[in-house]
Amino acid sequence: MQSDFLYYAALIVSNSLKLIFRVLWGLMFIRAILSWIQIGENKFTEFVYNVTEIVILPVRKLLEKLNIGNNLPIDISFTVTFILIAVISAVLL
Repeated sequence: MQSDFLYYAALIVSNSLKLIFRVLWGLMFIRAILSWIQIGENKFTEFVYNVTEIVILPVRKLLEKLNIGNNLPIDISFTVTFILIAVISAVLL
């Protein structure tokens, strides 16, 4: 009985994490597309940028602290975050 509970609890946690990572990866992908096509600000683009910035900002600060990519004309923190999300979701989930 208890093993069934633990199994289903682990299944719920695992599926929830998968969903969160898939949604986050999708929002990151949408952000990349939005950065290429300038459609102006609206509620959707604001939502996408606000949600993804929560994840990108710590990576950006770490890269700045380590002095990685500071002299590049592009912000590599997005790419690093995108790859990290893909790797974490592939390894853990």
